[in-house]
Order: sequence, then structure tokens, then C-alpha cells
Amino acid sequence: QFGANPYAVVDTNTTVSTASAYEPDVLGRASWISYYAAFYNLEGVANNITQTMTDNYNRLKEAAAHYDTKPVVAWTTYDAPSTYNNNTASYILSSASYKVELTQDAGATLFNSTKSTFSSAAELLDAISNVDILIDETYIGSNLTAFLQNYNISDSSKYKFLQKNQVYREDGILTLSGGYDWFEAPVAMADALLEDMINAVNPDAPTKGYQRNWLRNIALGEPIKYVTEANCSWSEEAPRPNLASQFNGNTFTLTSNALSGLNQKHMMGAIAISFSTLVYLF
Repeated sequence: QFGANPYAVVDTNTTVSTASAYEPDVLGRASWISYYAAFYNLEGVANNITQTMTDNYNRLKEAAAHYDTKPVVAWTTYDAPSTYNNNTASYILSSASYKVELTQDAGATLFNSTKSTFSSAAELLDAISNVDILIDETYIGSNLTAFLQNYNISDSSKYKFLQKNQVYREDGILTLSGGYDWFEAPVAMADALLEDMINAVNPDAPTKGYQRNWLRNIALGEPIKYVTEANCSWSEEAPRPNLASQFNGNTFTLTSNALSGLNQKHMMGAIAISFSTLVYLF
């Protein structure tokens, strides 16, 4: 679609800038595939992908829009002491625009706070004790034990998100060297990202038995999925397949039974662990 000008001045600087990470909304971030497509004369392909993704996103959003009670979600980070912060720990509550939108589009609401940075874990935890779902964006600490240590939590019963076993991390897909797919694929796959968030809010949606890609429930001990070059099985002549399924279903229903299922699953896991311990001891 673009021709070459043989008389143009040759610019040896082949660097281009992008700003998808600064987009304020989920679909806006994903729309940058059209920008990249221009360099390959594939704008038509990108536009079709974007339209299909946008339509699917909006159908999912509409299906999740009618819950009688909307769970409250907090996105938090433990910033450990380092030379970058004068060796002073802090706790951060994110209200980034795309997270606000993603949370709302999944049928929940973002925890509303006048503060974004807290000087101690106790101060943050006091503010979010009644939050239903917590998404931990801390880079270190991949399991519940590390999470409890990072946030200095000794009594889980004080916090609603722990009572409900609703603690997630964004490390569901990692490379063997620890690289996060979270910063790549879900930026371009807006509808797949929304599916993950919908399931974190409502374990019965968008479909029964849905398996999240990036949001990993550490309260339930969900494992990390590690990827290698062997996983890159699609044709290099075609775009990476979107991980989303095309949704054409009915309005989602959020019931207390759906959330209690998480507690039952956690209890079964605890029983299994205890039984294994007994076998080992005897």
C-alpha cells in the first residue's frame, strides 16, 4: 500500500517510537497493531483483527455488565527497599486508567482511594481489608507464602480477599528466564485479557471451566505456565493466534455459590496436602 520514493533522502536512523503502554484504555492499547502493520503493508489484516477483537470485547463487556453486586478489586505493588528508593519500602495502589476500565468492563469496580502510595503494609492493608479481589503486581514473590511475607500478613482472616481466596498475580505465563508475557500478548489481545479478568471476578464466566492465561490465583496455588520456543508452533507467515474465544453467549450471572466454590476448591487442596503430609510422616 506504500510505494518507495527513489529520490528520498536516506535516513540511517531506523528507530521508531511507540506508546502503547501509555494508552488510557484497553482497546486503545491493542489498536497499536495497526501501527506496526503499516511497516509490513498489512494494515488491512490488522484492521480486520482489530474489528473482530473489538466486537468480541464489547460482547464480553455487555455480558458482564449486569451483576447486582459488583466485587471490589485492588491492584497493589510492594516496592522493596533498594538504591532506587533510598532503601525505603513502600506499597502502591494502582489506579491506572486501563486497569480502571478493565476492572469495570469485567463486572467489578476498582477500589477507590485518595492515596496511591503507603509507607507501610499495615497502612495499605487497613485501607483494603474489605476488598474482594486483590491483584498483586509485585515483581518478586511467586507464591502465597511470599505474598504474605511481602505484605507482613500474619492473620489472613482479617482480609476479605484472603478469606475468599482471591489473590492473583500477572505471571501466569513466563519464559524460562522469567520474562512476563503479561507485558506483551495481553496488550495486543484485549478480548483475551478481558476474559481473564472476567473469570477472576466470576469463576463461572465467560464459560464453565475457563482457564485463565495471565492472571494466576496464588491463594489456590495455581501453577505458572512456562513457555519455550517449542510453544511457538504457529506459522511465522501469519499473526500469532489470539488466545480469546469468540463469545456469543448470554448475560453472565454472579452468585455467591460461584465464589464459595473457590473456598471449596481451596479446602480440598488443603485436605490433599494434609493427607500427603500424613503419608510422609507415617
